[in-house]
Amino acid sequence: MATGNGRIKRTNSDTNSPSQKKKSKLCCQFGEKCYRRNPVHFSEYSHPHLDKLYVLQKDGEDIKLPDGFKPKIDANVIIDQLQLYRDHGFGVDLQPEKQKQSISKQSQDRGSPVTAAPSTTSNNAQDVTKINKQDLPTPSSNSTSSSATQRTDMRRQWQDDDLPPGSPNHHRISIKRPFLDDPSMKIQDLRKNISQIVVNKIPIDGSRMNLQTSRGIPNSPSSSSVVNNDLKNKNMDARNGPDGNGSSKEGSSGHQNNRNLAVKKGFAAKLAAAAPYNFFLTAIRDSSPTHREPLSISYHNLLDPSMGDLDSSLQINFMVELDWLMEQYKEYGHDKKPLLILYGVEDEMLQNPKSLPSNISVKKIKTTAFGHHHTKMSLFYYKDHSLRVVVSTANLISSDWYNRTQGVWVSPACPELPPESDTRAGESPTEFKADLLRYMANYQIPALQEWLSRLRRTDFSSIRVCFVASVPGSHRGPESDKWGHRRLGHLLRKFAVIPSLLSPMASKESWPIIAQCSSIGTLGADADSWMCGELRTSMSQKCLQPGDLPQPPPQFRVIYPSLKNVKSSHDDLLGGACLPYSRKTHEKQLWFRKFLFCDPSDKRHRTKAVPHIKTYARVSPCGRHLAWFHLTSANLSKAAWGKLQEAKGKNLATGLYIMSYEAGVLFLPKLLVNEPVFHLDGDGRVSDSNPPFPLPWDLPLSAYAADDLPWVNEYLN
Repeated sequence: MATGNGRIKRTNSDTNSPSQKKKSKLCCQFGEKCYRRNPVHFSEYSHPHLDKLYVLQKDGEDIKLPDGFKPKIDANVIIDQLQLYRDHGFGVDLQPEKQKQSISKQSQDRGSPVTAAPSTTSNNAQDVTKINKQDLPTPSSNSTSSSATQRTDMRRQWQDDDLPPGSPNHHRISIKRPFLDDPSMKIQDLRKNISQIVVNKIPIDGSRMNLQTSRGIPNSPSSSSVVNNDLKNKNMDARNGPDGNGSSKEGSSGHQNNRNLAVKKGFAAKLAAAAPYNFFLTAIRDSSPTHREPLSISYHNLLDPSMGDLDSSLQINFMVELDWLMEQYKEYGHDKKPLLILYGVEDEMLQNPKSLPSNISVKKIKTTAFGHHHTKMSLFYYKDHSLRVVVSTANLISSDWYNRTQGVWVSPACPELPPESDTRAGESPTEFKADLLRYMANYQIPALQEWLSRLRRTDFSSIRVCFVASVPGSHRGPESDKWGHRRLGHLLRKFAVIPSLLSPMASKESWPIIAQCSSIGTLGADADSWMCGELRTSMSQKCLQPGDLPQPPPQFRVIYPSLKNVKSSHDDLLGGACLPYSRKTHEKQLWFRKFLFCDPSDKRHRTKAVPHIKTYARVSPCGRHLAWFHLTSANLSKAAWGKLQEAKGKNLATGLYIMSYEAGVLFLPKLLVNEPVFHLDGDGRVSDSNPPFPLPWDLPLSAYAADDLPWVNEYLN
């Protein structure tokens, strides 16, 4: 029968009827590592580990995992899957006695406890208690309770959303997908019917946008109940109409009178509204405001049909969970299209490339013993021969896209050059094309030749950010200025402006350099060994201007989470799993603590989302101007940025030794907004052509308190 939220809910009568007799299911091949949250998948495949967990749940209470249970995937994914069991009735046959009691007591108090049949529940409960029971840190009761309500409120929204909450018009979107409960309906049909989908606009203060399709029987009583259920909040009355002026007359059929927006605008409209920076932060699962933020992004947004008719794609990353990634591709029917993956850490599914579908090719990139293939970049090629580049800080794993702060830069779709164009045509004023081609060619992989040809044929003249990369090796002479911190310094010397007049005390105070990272390498015996030596020298470079006053070396400040920050995060101590800084390394460089600052992000609603983002910037002493901003995969380490080498021999020049692959984009005011600086919130001189730069952290920064300790991964042991 249809539920109030538009789903088809199984009942005992449904499952026991001859026509609805339950079919035997194949066991999901991914076992306890299954990341899927598609109802169709759960209707076709069984998941014994979820069955055991589901029988422990209590009616009328939030989904909870047993104490001591150590999941093999993100715990939030399992909670979502169990919620799917509940919402779609997949667990209805697991607790027959419980179901009977529930039906017989429908007229009684539903808050009373329900006991499952001992023959079913007790055995399963014992099994679950034994599963991976480890002495892991247990989230505090405060942390659990603080996120429980949010998780309950957000859970269904994230399961149902095809389009990202938080479009440029500041509306949250909830997509009702009754077709997912129809086994004959395929995800790809969403694309075929995209023009038939319309959105009913309602302002956000507690409300949601309801999306109906022509297959969603919008005139049926159940559809009206969907609208009524979504409008329970008492604040969503006439004063919260589409115009925000009380002109709306919402009722059970009021959704038919709202203004409509075509979904075909999709994420492309949100990207257009993000110009000129095109810089997003990932939506945080347990932070509701980030779902409505215009500059929030989820991975499937990059595959939205509005972005182009995808032909093929290239994924370059450190960690890849193939099952999760293909679930993103399947959302819009792209899972059968050619995909090449270059990766660093081997996922279980990538160990045997011959077992993969014919459209997927993979290549593990090997580095030195202390280096990593750490780049996080995507290339999307479309049927019209245009190409899009995405540079981010997130691995292609589910946990990196849930409760962690990540940065994502999305290029416009760059068109193909005319056939007769010169081979050097289509360059950006930032030299983006040459730098990207140099990086890609460095792999020396035959499988990349087609992509290199595509890049050469692409017009990148619309790109206004610089591409800064690192590749392993010893780069000497002129080559040293093409990689790592030397490349960053070269571009800053060419384009960056540090206006002395914007510093209230120019002769005494310089613009500080702010670094944000999720890991720290071995930096040396003291600050001047590397961080405040060669790295700061490169990051201090600027284009000389008439009237410039001499300034002292800028202060170097590092944003990195403390133990207290991680403990208060959405995921408690487990949030620190993405911060691999070790106690052994820290004990070698205790001087580093005085450079540390906490990571508040209240303005972007991400203070409790552990930052995996890596950024470097130079900010004015007054905190109202930004000289440049760099988003990159590179953490604060010599392996990522490079270490200068002295000249050896008569004919060997000074070099830069790098151990890892990294990639980032540099934002420069002169190139993006044709002004000497970016303006920040609080500066009265912002304009449409130079909007405030969307920093991922708050200013002013907060230094570590006397009792603060930097997070080290041993806290998880």
